[in-house]
Amino acid sequence: MQWMDVHQVGFGECVVLGGRNKDILMIDCGSLNGRLDDGTLFSDYTRQISEQYGRAKQRTFLLTHFHKDHYGGLPLLLEQNPRYFGQIFLPNCPLNEKGVPLLLELAILIDCFVPKQTLTSRMNAGALRVFDKIGKLAGTEVIYTLKAGDSFVFDRVTYDVLWPPRDSYPFDPACIHISQEINAILRTQSHQRIQAFLELKEELCAAYVRCMDAFALHTHADQQERFDCIEDICLLIQDLDAMIPALHLLPVAQTITDLLCGQRCNMAYSDAVNGASLIFHNRSDGSLSYDDLLMTGDANPAAMDAIAPRLRDSYYIVKAPHHGTRSGWWPGLESMGISHILISNGAKGRGGRVDARYPTLNALRHCTSGASCEFCQENSCCNRLLLCQEARPRPSVPAKCRRSGCGIQIVPFGKKIACSCQD
Repeated sequence: MQWMDVHQVGFGECVVLGGRNKDILMIDCGSLNGRLDDGTLFSDYTRQISEQYGRAKQRTFLLTHFHKDHYGGLPLLLEQNPRYFGQIFLPNCPLNEKGVPLLLELAILIDCFVPKQTLTSRMNAGALRVFDKIGKLAGTEVIYTLKAGDSFVFDRVTYDVLWPPRDSYPFDPACIHISQEINAILRTQSHQRIQAFLELKEELCAAYVRCMDAFALHTHADQQERFDCIEDICLLIQDLDAMIPALHLLPVAQTITDLLCGQRCNMAYSDAVNGASLIFHNRSDGSLSYDDLLMTGDANPAAMDAIAPRLRDSYYIVKAPHHGTRSGWWPGLESMGISHILISNGAKGRGGRVDARYPTLNALRHCTSGASCEFCQENSCCNRLLLCQEARPRPSVPAKCRRSGCGIQIVPFGKKIACSCQD
């Protein structure tokens, strides 16, 4: 990695790594804010992103999970330029001990019973139609799925995926209970339409798992098999869409909708999707390197605890889990040697403000918005006593920060500077 751009997209995330050969790796692209703080539409901002890296020789996209604030920009970028990315890495679908993709099953229920304009639907149903949308836009030959144990290469550096495991995934009990409760309600009904829906739901889940396997990083499936898998999913989703109006007329429909839209389900399911984020770091030979990088998506503390034995004592860059919020805070960060930490948050974020413990870490913070941090609002920049003394030679890259050669830049929209260390 030669440089890193962290885009200011409100409450969302878009991190871009630059390589030696003018290659880029974009990690997530999305925002909860349809209109950014300066009034720019997020859809227009993705055009700026597309143009900014238009001269890159090779562009790769990696999605950590399917929440709108990480996923929403990918379809927009591909609609503007379907062949923009030469590789697209998507998270594989974790299965429980019975082989059921629980998160996908809940996404199907949300898609069928929750109004499309609600935040619950817009935030959590992205995974269901990803192959239909991305496959048709970008082509099947560029898509790969990742899970724990996989590795990929960027800029001559190998990155190992630490999380999530594919099989026997430890789903949160609250999420399991919600799934069981809704399925129990459906199975007690003798209505023919409900039986047809249950069968279609199971068939779609199975087809989705087959598709994930066909697009696995090290698969034996050829392009025709991949294409057939996507076609199967598309046909099943068409059947599902045709069934939705009748499902809404069923006596139990409102009960299921209320459960799915309730705070208990929203919190449990959203946290479960976050907890299944792809987490990866570079493969190290034991020596310190500017490539020492830990990317965490929206990982929750349980996921970080699970991979803790595989983490190293120090990293050059760590991306704060879940936008640096209190719900994503992981105590292990306090004992880890970190040179730079990335916090992607926004003034209008609905996911929570920056946790007060981040300013106490002995690391340079690169934050996309001081407005989401109470410490910054009360004390100005939390980096005021931490000056980056690095002087990495970058003849082909302009200085990112007047005080440093770290190569990390907060990319603002409009003329607003996000991080005080760039003043």
